[in-house]
Amino acid sequence: MVTDMTLAIDLLKDKLTLVGTQCRNKKEMPLLLQLDKQQQENSSEFRFTDTATMVSYVPKRGKVVILLSTMHGDDKLGDGGKPDIILFYNSTKGGVDALDIQHQV
Repeated sequence: MVTDMTLAIDLLKDKLTLVGTQCRNKKEMPLLLQLDKQQQENSSEFRFTDTATMVSYVPKRGKVVILLSTMHGDDKLGDGGKPDIILFYNSTKGGVDALDIQHQV
């Protein structure tokens, strides 16, 4: 399932948070988070709003994973330099997401 900002805001109204993958071609996607051929492997770019955090992570050259979170509000990195948002997502994703993103993160 792909996440978007509209869903995130609607869920927050009911005091529910989310962490999910984000498509690069969404209209609200900041250009700075889309894949830049110059980005280094294992590099991250973060963008913040009052209610959400977006991270663009490059697990390997030419590949980008973008996540949206209403649970995380910082740019903290964990094991191997991966953003905490990515680590959290990987530890909690379900079967469909595991099949969908296994080669991305």
